[in-house]
Amino acid sequence: MDFAVSTNWDIELINKMKEYPVYELLGSMAKTPVGGGRPAISLPAPGNKEVEEYIKEVHRHGMKFNYLLNTQCMGNMEFDSAMHKNILKYLEWLCEIGIDSVTVTIPYLIEIIKKQFPGLKIKVSVIAIVDSIQRAKYFEEMGVDEINIDYMSNRDFVFLKEVRKAVQCPLVLLVNDVCLYQCPYRTYHYNSMSHASQEWSHFNIPYIDYCIINCTLQFIRDPKKLIMARWIRPEDLGVYEELGFSRFKISGRVMSTSWLIRAVKAYAERHYDGNLFDILAGAALKKEPDKNVYCYIDNNKLDSFLEFFKTQDCKNKCWTCHYCERIAEKAVSYNQSVADYMRKNYEDIHKNMVESRYFS
Repeated sequence: MDFAVSTNWDIELINKMKEYPVYELLGSMAKTPVGGGRPAISLPAPGNKEVEEYIKEVHRHGMKFNYLLNTQCMGNMEFDSAMHKNILKYLEWLCEIGIDSVTVTIPYLIEIIKKQFPGLKIKVSVIAIVDSIQRAKYFEEMGVDEINIDYMSNRDFVFLKEVRKAVQCPLVLLVNDVCLYQCPYRTYHYNSMSHASQEWSHFNIPYIDYCIINCTLQFIRDPKKLIMARWIRPEDLGVYEELGFSRFKISGRVMSTSWLIRAVKAYAERHYDGNLFDILAGAALKKEPDKNVYCYIDNNKLDSFLEFFKTQDCKNKCWTCHYCERIAEKAVSYNQSVADYMRKNYEDIHKNMVESRYFS
């Protein structure tokens, strides 16, 4: 069992990771010529020299570094001559500072890196939505070194079993994200975050995360959607190991160092006693769990809950099934005053956006 762990560029995180089976840290600068899967406003912003020194420290501790170039869209700027040269220059710099691998979504960028920068290993991003064997095979045929499986497939055990047999390269599962199951905002969200993390973007206004506002409201209004989200409990890693998966990704590069250490420790020890919400990253969370977190997911009441999904066809039968609702009634509770406060604020922001008052 090996973990790829998101970094917030704190040196202390490197020192702590040597206590756990972490094979790589992953992250990116806030803005890059390519862009990535988080808006720049939410990320730490280290300079070039800081990044270079951080990579050296990661290597001194026996780990690799995976640099995220996982934008979903470049607005066709990858075909602009000046921008294309800038991308190549940036990739040259990543090689110079010792980056071990890059995570990529766009197939054209994969082919450029494979052809011109053979020293960089290539990993396919979760954002590429690899949710079928054929799509995984296409990427493998491109010569990639690792594939992050679509997060929405974490409880599709028929697919997971078959894709592990069909594909030879390492496959990674993202374990601790909180995203609405089959989220209608997902593709748009990846696209908007991609443009909000590109250094050349004309996005010169404050970034408004419309998608986060909407999905957080969904979680607050309907607790079963927290159970429907495709996270994996620390206690359930063995289920996936039995299918042949040994690499797991822990998300949270916008979170604090203490938060990340807590999450890695829980997954490495395969146990977390308390509020599972404390180690799940995404729309629903603050950077530190405390009494002001609106939700409590009692992890001790989720033992064996995953068994149901081994035979359930969620994609086609979810609308007739009330399993997640029953689990939520047992395991999920709200700090109602905090939940009401958040809902009111988010509903006001959403209303002002939809009625265009925000822009007047």
